[in-house]
Amino acid sequence: MRRPARGWALTCAVIVLGGSALAVRLGPRQPGPVQAGDAYSAVWICPHGGGAGWGAEVAIANPGHTGVQVRVRSLGPDGVEATDAFGVPAGTQAVRGADAGHRGSATVVEVFGGWAGVSWQVRAGGSQRGLGAEPCTPTWGPSWHVAGLGTLQGESSFLIVTNPFAIAAVIDVVVFAPDSPPVRDPDWSELSLPPNSSVALPLSAKVPGKAAVMATVTARAGRVGVAGLAVTEGGGLRSVLGQQGLASTWLLPTAAGSGQSTLVVGIPGEAAVRFDAVLRTESEPKSAGGLVDVRQGSLSVGVYPVITPTAATVDLSAQAAMAAALLSEGRDADDAATAGVSAAATDWLVLPTAVEEPWHPALVLSNPGLEDVDVELLSIPAQGVEAMTSRLTVPAGRVVAVSDGFITAVGRGAVLVRASGPIVVLGASTSSGRRGLALYAQAVGVAVPAWVLSSP
Repeated sequence: MRRPARGWALTCAVIVLGGSALAVRLGPRQPGPVQAGDAYSAVWICPHGGGAGWGAEVAIANPGHTGVQVRVRSLGPDGVEATDAFGVPAGTQAVRGADAGHRGSATVVEVFGGWAGVSWQVRAGGSQRGLGAEPCTPTWGPSWHVAGLGTLQGESSFLIVTNPFAIAAVIDVVVFAPDSPPVRDPDWSELSLPPNSSVALPLSAKVPGKAAVMATVTARAGRVGVAGLAVTEGGGLRSVLGQQGLASTWLLPTAAGSGQSTLVVGIPGEAAVRFDAVLRTESEPKSAGGLVDVRQGSLSVGVYPVITPTAATVDLSAQAAMAAALLSEGRDADDAATAGVSAAATDWLVLPTAVEEPWHPALVLSNPGLEDVDVELLSIPAQGVEAMTSRLTVPAGRVVAVSDGFITAVGRGAVLVRASGPIVVLGASTSSGRRGLALYAQAVGVAVPAWVLSSP
């Protein structure tokens, strides 16, 4: 009985040795491709800020083919202030109030089971007035640049820095201003932000008396979302979402203003930069404010006045990376700003900017390319409201304002913009007051991922 056992053991040894040799020759087995899951989730950060008696709203628009679940959290300097959860059916929009009682107030919108675009509106209250609107950000990078703020007498500007996560973040802040060296205040170096909190950092206290400033926020640990908030005595506020990183091209649309704008260019690097600015309107493109081959020094902020018609874009191109923003004066005391986008896209979601009637909404489409682009517009209304469609063509190199009939009928609804080629879109409005001019806001569109609109 022992002999068969020894034979079996010998057979096993041969099999093991043979298998080992084969494994050496063939190498380890390569894993198969990872299968994509069906679930999708995203965290949108809305660092809108606020103040005593202020109010805020977030708009969530779902252009896809399936409904999504949403959770909304209001954050302040002491943590989570309120939460709400609800569903947004396919092809509809929901608007929810958000807390804005603190200067550093922010809102976080989590989307589950699909994709939806999110934006904010913040409205001053008490003795202050004005409206700010911007898209929220679904990405949270380690580096942010915020231009478009000022600290002249009567104007107070703040950085709104939001940490929506369950771990602390540590940030450094550097402030740049015209004719000044960079300000690196020890109070804003290795500054810790507690989990689930949002704070306001007063720029006016660090660099007073400047027509424009730019702040760079770098996260040493954790990730944050950053925006700027400027409040002017006697009325007026503007919001501007920070730019994640620098770029050599910026596309800055504007609409519904008085025609007076200011281009702000920030160079946080150690080398000077040369840039050109092109103004696109319904007519032939031309130089914006005579800005051709402009040289701006390192570690600097430049301020350039530009005349911008009712619907226009200022397209910047440079030989090195920079930051930028476009400030536009309203037709009353309020003004607006945008950080624009660094690249055009074919599918956009434009979220509402008006708050109450009477209102004068606007939607502008800019084609920076060399060929005409056909565009289809589809409204994304509140649940139970019928959607509307419209079609138009944007000539090469031009800007087109969507007809008043369509955009006025849309009102506070979102609009899905689908184009045959890359374009840039922006929603803007004046609203409230006797003539609907008291409040002015504008917000660039949110680029929609291709998979969201693919056939179900």
